[in-house]
Amino acid sequence: MLYYIILVPMVYVAAAVFIAGMAIRLIGIYRAPKYPMTLQIYPKKKHNRLSALYDTFFFPTVRRHKPLLWVFLMAFHICVVLLIIGHLELFREIGLFRILPHDLFIGGGWTGVVVILCILYFLFRRFYGPVRELSVPEDYLLLILLLMTALFGSQMYWARVWYGYGEFGVGEYREY
Repeated sequence: MLYYIILVPMVYVAAAVFIAGMAIRLIGIYRAPKYPMTLQIYPKKKHNRLSALYDTFFFPTVRRHKPLLWVFLMAFHICVVLLIIGHLELFREIGLFRILPHDLFIGGGWTGVVVILCILYFLFRRFYGPVRELSVPEDYLLLILLLMTALFGSQMYWARVWYGYGEFGVGEYREY
């Protein structure tokens, strides 16, 4: 009974609280009065909500000043979104996400490799230059934690492909 309460209603309550909280927060941000900007990155550009979304999702300043970092940032975020979509298939209770038909591993394992390479780039760039002086131990710890998560998440796919363990279906991954 406790198992059922934890895994069914509490999950839906947590999801509802998250969605309601995000909605309330976004409404509050949208209704907040516009304050004069104190830090102007683009002084001649008109600032609105669309330009804020553009800055958030496409990193134009990073692209302009550090194009290699921009490539790794975009690849990392796109692959993480693909991994999230691929992992949603493991939850049979979520019927909404069966609309997107795909194999269990989107990209045939390459998305995990790209994520690992991006995390290694983020980690090794902290060893030199001005980023080194700004880094604290928590930065390294977080990147190592992300790296280990990506490595251990990819190990089942790599073992299946490299050592011929056969096909794993969604049911076998759920059991594991």
